Amino acid sequence: MSRLPRFPTPVPMGWPEIPSLEVAEVLAQSAAAAAEVCGVDSATILLLAEPERMLQPAACHSRWRSVAPCPLDGPTLAARVFRSRRPEAVEDVLNQPDRDWSRTRDIGIRSLLAVPIESGPRTLGVLCLGRLAPHRFEGPEFELASQVSRHLAVSVEKANLYREATLRIAELSLLHEVARAINEGRDLDRILAEAADRLAALLDASNCFVLLLDQATSELRGAAASGRSPGAEVAGIRLGPTSKSIAVTAVLEERPIVVADAAADPRVNQDLVRRFSEKSLLAIPMLHRGRSIGCLMFDETRQRREFTQAEIDRVLAVASQLAAAVENARLHEDLKRSYAELAMAQARLVQRERLAALGELAAVVAHEVRNPLGAIFNATGELARLVDGRGEAGVLLSVLGEEADRINRIIGDLLDFARPPDLAVDQVSLASAIDEAASSSLLRPGISFQVTLEPGVDKLRMDQRQIRQALLNVFNNAVQAMGGQGSVRVHVHRAGGPGPEAVAIEIADSGPGVPAALRDRIFEPFFTTKASGTGLGLAVVKRIVEGHGGSVAVRDGPAGGAVFVLNLPYATGADA
Repeated sequence: MSRLPRFPTPVPMGWPEIPSLEVAEVLAQSAAAAAEVCGVDSATILLLAEPERMLQPAACHSRWRSVAPCPLDGPTLAARVFRSRRPEAVEDVLNQPDRDWSRTRDIGIRSLLAVPIESGPRTLGVLCLGRLAPHRFEGPEFELASQVSRHLAVSVEKANLYREATLRIAELSLLHEVARAINEGRDLDRILAEAADRLAALLDASNCFVLLLDQATSELRGAAASGRSPGAEVAGIRLGPTSKSIAVTAVLEERPIVVADAAADPRVNQDLVRRFSEKSLLAIPMLHRGRSIGCLMFDETRQRREFTQAEIDRVLAVASQLAAAVENARLHEDLKRSYAELAMAQARLVQRERLAALGELAAVVAHEVRNPLGAIFNATGELARLVDGRGEAGVLLSVLGEEADRINRIIGDLLDFARPPDLAVDQVSLASAIDEAASSSLLRPGISFQVTLEPGVDKLRMDQRQIRQALLNVFNNAVQAMGGQGSVRVHVHRAGGPGPEAVAIEIADSGPGVPAALRDRIFEPFFTTKASGTGLGLAVVKRIVEGHGGSVAVRDGPAGGAVFVLNLPYATGADA
């Protein structure tokens, strides 16, 4: 085995121009150029990996395709050259019984030359050159290999600088995009999804997940993921404050956490590791004004990886901007919700004031109009008795009586609508209220009527008289829409949805239905499409149902007609 010092000489002729500045491309072309310029059969470039303190294979040419990483404190030729910063050569690996050269012999390499790759005072790695036959490397070959390694060091440094500049530009671009999104008030989901994609690319990670802290439950919930991640699975992630997860730890301790071996680390959530086939992890807390509001999770599914401090610092800058975006979006949503609640409160106040004024007016009208109406009814009754209902006089008296009765109904509807809700709530039978309303309006020739009740929904806490009135108004509306001929079907069942449990009363008729353009108006007071209607019947229905804490809507029936749906809060007997 021989050792010779390095000699600083010009770069040898024949070294190709490498147009690319991408690190992987520079290393691959440099390995091929080193083998050609030095006249050897194989070349490999080993670079230092921090903080593992290992020489990792970065590029191989020809036979050197399966080089293993070398610990810096190991006995390998590359490790010794790195530590001594001096070239070494082996004339024939078969004559090295004191070393394990089995891997080198397996790939057919017999002689080796290793030179350090240095940039100023720093050693970047080792260049290893191999021949298939035994060979004694001489001084000029040491010198040439050293020249090549120095030129290689310059190329690697340039490529690293280019990579750092590219990453910095990407980081600044992402910060700019997040800041612009905040100023433009973009949708939070869109901001997070775009940021996850850009962050995954920035770190060349397999996936990036955004988990946000729910202030009400203290849970970390999946909010967004990069495009390579299964979004539906991410949305279902729920991690409580006591869950075993580095994301929870990062949020609670407000510090980044790196896991190089996810399968062996006791701090990680193994269910998630298996679900996403994760090998390495990085958790970055999202801090805003000194508190954690969420976490950025990066994973590597291709091979184990040690995320560096430079990568952590790069993400921390973006994480703080994202945290500000999340808080601004939440404040914006809270403001919108407050404005909506204020608008609803103002609308309810205006409605109450209008109803109060209408109630006073209705009381005066009822008193002032019903007195002369009583006289009109008495007079028409006497006249009808005198003329015995015969001839034109009888017809005119009949018209007079019908119109007087219509005026009386209008006053009654007006009083029903304007009367303040005064609920006499009790645990009563809904089926009984439906039967009573139907007996007053639907049990007549030409009308087919059917009721179906789902088991367990009959008993409700409600004002039976008012609910009966609401049902009667809907039934009357259906009869008028069908022209007195048709079918009415009532189906009562429990209503699903995320809110409190409710009972839905669906009333379907076989009439012409409600045009889509009118559905938002039919519950307005005094809106009607009938020549003889008052426009108060459905408005009374809406007031009664909402007074019970429910809601009313209308839609098209599957076979035509209209379906009115009255949703009422459900209460069991135990709740009564």
